[in-house]
Amino acid sequence: MKKFISVFAFTAILCSFVSCGNDVAEEISEESSVTEEVTEEETTTEETTTEEMTTEEETITEEVMEEETTVETTEETAEYQEVLDKFFECSVNEDIDGILKVSYPDKYCDTLKLLYEKEILEPPCFQFLEEPADPFKNFRLFSIDSAEPLAQDYISLFDDNYGQFQTIGKYIEQNGAENTDELKNIVSEAQYQPDTYFHVENAVKLTCTLSREPTDNCPWEDYEPLIDWEFILYYIDGEGWKIDFWLIPQIYENEKEAVCQETEYIYNSAETVLSEIGTESENFIVSSDSSKNYNVSSEFADNFVNGISEYYQKRPNLQYFIVVENGEISNVSGEYEGKTKSFSSFPDKYKYTEDRRVILSYEEDYQICLDKIK
Repeated sequence: MKKFISVFAFTAILCSFVSCGNDVAEEISEESSVTEEVTEEETTTEETTTEEMTTEEETITEEVMEEETTVETTEETAEYQEVLDKFFECSVNEDIDGILKVSYPDKYCDTLKLLYEKEILEPPCFQFLEEPADPFKNFRLFSIDSAEPLAQDYISLFDDNYGQFQTIGKYIEQNGAENTDELKNIVSEAQYQPDTYFHVENAVKLTCTLSREPTDNCPWEDYEPLIDWEFILYYIDGEGWKIDFWLIPQIYENEKEAVCQETEYIYNSAETVLSEIGTESENFIVSSDSSKNYNVSSEFADNFVNGISEYYQKRPNLQYFIVVENGEISNVSGEYEGKTKSFSSFPDKYKYTEDRRVILSYEEDYQICLDKIK
């Protein structure tokens, strides 16, 4: 088992909302250090500007909060909302016990807390507690926009991964926690135990909107009252829904990194193949899925794909397409079939649109590339 420190990327995103500093305030401060006297007109102008900004902030915030009160909670999402609301409440209060309870199987919470206090393992569900700005504290659930079952091949992993704490808990129960070095070894070598007391059969992926109230240390130009976010919830009989910050986010990240590496391998192989067999046209697309081939004959596409396989053995269930632009390989994109979170492309510059918006899916990227070379 690894010490997952960077599973939950929420902190990195939210930090941009809470940077300390205000350009207007800094300019005023610098000016006052040079000129001691401020005219009555300047004072009046400054006060008016401050009043206008305060009024604008209050107006937008009131509009967001007023809209929030109109959000309807269906019976289907009521239990989801309850656990998410509880998480944000615990975040505000820095309630470590509460945060653990809404994130991990109940019987492992004491074990996780001890490992955290001994600095052996940091559960990502409250990594934010070490951030000076405490970004979570200003967020709460605005709405649950969609809920869909998590794929079964992901659900089957919960027992094994969360069940590793069974081994650690048993060690602490039998031997205590005084020997930190030995405990670290147990944590690094922990394995799933067949007598784990829970069994996860149900998990969902929620697409949510979160609302945020502005704070004094948040520059107005950085303030975003609403943001989109995705949560994974899993269910344990007798305990209810839990938020997964530990398993699936890390799996998503690992799969994306794997595909990123694969697309680079394919890119390099494709360059070699292109130099060997030449090209039928200046602009074309060759794909592992023949329906995505563009501006090439089926014979040429087959030879191209077969040529790549001589230099590179792709992973099972990986699909990809290669874009040739002006006679040169410009981009390779790929994902694991049915796992959209694994989408990646190489080189990095092709992960963005021309206006620097992040491309979110394999299909979207294909359409952008196709339109570009037509």
